[in-house]
Amino acid sequence: MKAQLHKRFRLSWFVLAIVAIQVALLVLSVAFTATLPAITNGLAGAATLVLAGLTVLVLVYNAGVLDATRESAQATRDEAEATREEARATRDQAEATREQAEIGRQSLEELRRNREMDAQPIVVRLEMATHSVQGKTVRDMQFTNIGRGPALNCIYLREGAGDKPEYMRTGLFNLAAGQQIAVPAEQHDLLVPQVFAATDLPREALFCQDQFGNSFRFTPGRARPDLHRWSESDFGSEAEPGWVHAFNEWLALREPEPEPEAGPGFIQAIHIHGNYSNSHSTVVWERVPVTDLEPSDSDVDTIQEWLLSMEPRAKRAGPEVGRWSYPSGGMNEEWWARVSAGPTVAVSSIKILKSPRPGTGGSQIADLSLVDLVTWWQVMAIGARRVARALGVDRVRLGLTVVMSGSHDQPHLHDVDFGMIPRPRQETEPNYYVQHWSGTSRPFDVTEWPEQFLRECVRQVLRRFGYRQTEEVIAQLPLGRPSSDSPENVS
Repeated sequence: MKAQLHKRFRLSWFVLAIVAIQVALLVLSVAFTATLPAITNGLAGAATLVLAGLTVLVLVYNAGVLDATRESAQATRDEAEATREEARATRDQAEATREQAEIGRQSLEELRRNREMDAQPIVVRLEMATHSVQGKTVRDMQFTNIGRGPALNCIYLREGAGDKPEYMRTGLFNLAAGQQIAVPAEQHDLLVPQVFAATDLPREALFCQDQFGNSFRFTPGRARPDLHRWSESDFGSEAEPGWVHAFNEWLALREPEPEPEAGPGFIQAIHIHGNYSNSHSTVVWERVPVTDLEPSDSDVDTIQEWLLSMEPRAKRAGPEVGRWSYPSGGMNEEWWARVSAGPTVAVSSIKILKSPRPGTGGSQIADLSLVDLVTWWQVMAIGARRVARALGVDRVRLGLTVVMSGSHDQPHLHDVDFGMIPRPRQETEPNYYVQHWSGTSRPFDVTEWPEQFLRECVRQVLRRFGYRQTEEVIAQLPLGRPSSDSPENVS
């Protein structure tokens, strides 16, 4: 190809030289035409001969050019064919690469499946016993992982075959390879039907995951579990099986955290034990969660201001003792209060007795003034929440007690005085000594009003005296939130 181009380049210079000679002869012919006609004719003939030769040379040159063009076209065709061959080889190489990649992917997938099979959990269950707790059925289940890998996030479900649907479910639990564990299955609300593989009742299902995130559904009576691989998951899509979708929703749920337990000061205040001088009622409240720190001097001053607003005659037992009483320093206290770590505040009063009178055997009896008791609870609930808020406390727990009897020479509670409220029917008379009572509320925000707790407390106290039909009585008691106790006033 390069030789042909070089040849054409040399011919081009030769033609240009001939043309230059011809032009020179023509110029000389014109110059000598006037003076030397003979020479002019000679030059003209020479020019004609040169022109003829040039024509021949041009024809030869064109023939060379055509030949070179043909050779160039053939070389181009050869090069194009070589390019096509190279492209075909590239395609074959790419196809071979794809086939090799697919073989590698299949090999990796096979290795992964073998690894998963080696670490697959196999969970079996055994029902140990069935009993009832607070009216709900509880099945004690025993689960064993006989597989070679851990079973994670396990959940057991059961739908009963009785006339009334019964749905059981365990909480989340984990099983190491070879581990056995006992877990109770408790009654729950309606379950999603598509979580079960079986159609006949009763039916069961046990769900778990392996360490690779794959989901399993074991059905008692079926040796092979249903498997949904993590790599196949498309969360929330219609292609995802219903049982996998439900299982993922259960895993996303979190059981509510248990409420903090009551502190020692609170427990001591509501725990009725030993002998008491007089029948009385105690209202106790504590911060939630409770701490083991003693209240600071400023906190004690705030609490003392509230206590003295209820009983101005009360005196503090000592500068280092968080106790106030009236009368102070005697055995016949009518009102007393104690502040302990937490902070926890307990206030007691005997001003719930009415109509003391002689009883049988030389004893003294009295009636429980229901209106005075409820009013005492209401006033304490209002003040306790406001003081707690002043101390920077957001949540509290409330406790109430009624001690039904004191020492032998003091009256013990025998019946209830309903005041202006119509007296309900007393279905049974209480024993000589009415059983003491105490109640504890759930923790609640200080801006809330514990109306339901107060209603339930009144209901339980009246039951101690044999009164069962008490809804009309409770409806007439001042148990609702007072207008002066709006959330704005509390906060």
